[in-house]
This record gives sequence, C-alpha cells and structure tokens, in this order.
Amino acid sequence: MLAHLTPAWYDEAIREDARMSDADALLDAIFDHPDDDTPRLVYADWLQEHGQENYAEFIRLQCAAARCEVWSDEANDLWVRIGRAWNRLSDEWWPATVEPWPLSESEFKPDPVLLDAWHFDRGFLRRTVSVDLGQVLRYAACRAWLPAPGPRVYVSNTDVPGLSASPLLRRITAIQLVADWSDDGTVLSTDFNPLLRSHHLTRLERLDLSHVLLQRSTVDVLLTAPHLKTIRTIEVGDHRRRDIDFEEVVLQLQGRFKRVIRP
Repeated sequence: MLAHLTPAWYDEAIREDARMSDADALLDAIFDHPDDDTPRLVYADWLQEHGQENYAEFIRLQCAAARCEVWSDEANDLWVRIGRAWNRLSDEWWPATVEPWPLSESEFKPDPVLLDAWHFDRGFLRRTVSVDLGQVLRYAACRAWLPAPGPRVYVSNTDVPGLSASPLLRRITAIQLVADWSDDGTVLSTDFNPLLRSHHLTRLERLDLSHVLLQRSTVDVLLTAPHLKTIRTIEVGDHRRRDIDFEEVVLQLQGRFKRVIRP
C-alpha cells in the first residue's frame, strides 16, 4: 500500500541486501565444507544467475582441473581455459588485480606480488597464501575470496577501525597482527583490542601476536572473550614491556589455549 511512497533506490537496496544474504549463505557453506566441490559449484550457478559469468566459469574450470591427473592432457587443456577466464576476470576485478598483494607463504608479511590464477584453488584463494585484510575490504569483488579456511590474514593497526564490525571476520581462521615500527627499529604500541573483541571473530584458530607489543589489556581480552575459545594456537613475542611479566602471561595463555608459541 505504501509502495508508491518509497524511492526506487530503496527498493533496489532491499533487493541487493537479499542477494548478498543469499551469497553469504553460499559462501558459509563453502567455508564449512572446504573439501567438497558441491557448494562451490552451487555458488558458481548463483554467480551465473546474477551476471558474474566469468567468475562462475573460473570456479567450474578450476574444480574440473582439480579432479584431473596433474599435467595430463585434460588438465593442461583446462588450465589454458582457466588462463583465458582469468584474463577476463582480471579486467573485471580491476584495480585489485594490478595492485601487489602479500600472497606468498612466509613467517612474516612477504613481499607483495600480483594476483594470478595459480593463487586460487577451485575458485578461491589457496590455503597456503596470505592476504592483507585491509586490501580485501577495499574491493567489493575480493570479499568472496575468504570462505575457505586456511589463508593467513594480515591486519595492521590502520585496518582495525574498519574491520571490527565486518561480517567477513566470521570466515577467517588465521590472523597475524602487524604493528608499526619506529625509525630506531622498536615496535610501537598498537590497540588491536577492538578487533579481538569483535563478535564476528568466531572461527579463529590461529593468532600470531609475535610482531606486536603485547599489552595487559590485550591479554585480558584473550583470557576472557568467550568467542576466542576457538583459538588453538597463539604465538607471542617477548618485546620486554616493563608493565607485563612475560612469563606470567605465557602461563596464563597456556591455561586457556592448546598451544602457545613463544621465543
């Protein structure tokens, strides 16, 4: 009855929310069943129906290639087609595909490289690569890359304000926090507590704090936040803060988390 009173943009916004809710449900299914191709192929069908034919084809081709014997004629033919699909996607996902990403596996944030089809497994980022979460949030097209458990996610202090409320956090299993450093090589104090308190961070399994200056307030969040009980491994660095007894902190963390890695 009131339809004539609502502007066109409002109706379109409602439809867009519904589409994104459907997509999120499909991506959650991929996260929950990372070894099963079926949720990925269902998502590809959804993409096809919503005008994203290139990404749909990319997922289907990579799923098909994953089932082939490595270096077989069939696999090689599929990878030629994957390369063509990637070239179309590269244009579609621009400028994300021309910006360097920290995609290689490393103990610390690696040197950035450009995206390539080889960084993806069955349509989504491989478990062995790493991403900068701030970059992912800058590009809407990239936000679907994180459903599969595994990729290490880097978070710097400048990213925290925009991340804490992001539903993307629920599909992240490994985070490495990266603090700023002063000119003399010392780690600067950074408040990551808003991120760690986020109620979206419900599936985190590994947290690397070895490159940040650990604060007492952060330790308290780690010990008390109910949603952080999913963490299995936590890594800390001893940067010798005077207001923290490092050995005591390690014992406290060991009391809650299965594995604590220390220097």
